[in-house]
Amino acid sequence: MKYRFALNNDIPNLVRLINNAYRNNIDKSWTNETQYVSGSRITQDQLFEELNKPGFLLMVIEGPDTRSKQLIACIGITFYETYAEIGTFCIDPSFQQAGIGKTLLGRAEQFLQIYNSNIKAINMYVLNVREELIQYYERRGYKKTGLIEDYPLDANLGMPLLDLNLIEMQKTLI
Repeated sequence: MKYRFALNNDIPNLVRLINNAYRNNIDKSWTNETQYVSGSRITQDQLFEELNKPGFLLMVIEGPDTRSKQLIACIGITFYETYAEIGTFCIDPSFQQAGIGKTLLGRAEQFLQIYNSNIKAINMYVLNVREELIQYYERRGYKKTGLIEDYPLDANLGMPLLDLNLIEMQKTLI
């Protein structure tokens, strides 16, 4: 599998990947949120805007068939002065349970340490109702910071179906 950073011409494939992982495949996707949030997770316009923001990169993995340029995973990285935030982390449901997510998260963490020595921590936000994801990240060294934020209705990431909050988690880099 090939790791690289997303380009604007990847947007249609990425929108399919992200919406499929977060909003489709109800029984098959580890990241599925359909019982918590309705609507699309991302649009082409939103992703175009993100990809063209300074300080943002979207690491992707191309599938085993490199001729098709199928994208099977992604993780977004936003750089701040002394920390980075990760998000938009998903794996195509048909490739889940194969260690790809663990490997991609590790690759992103390694990249951050090499790319910018000022980065001392990685932050992320997880839906408060996704206890299995919180536990997954805790096993990978992330800790709850105690910060809880309201679900970002203004970000147009879908409409919550119940009372949702975002739990901030952080991993300190060595």
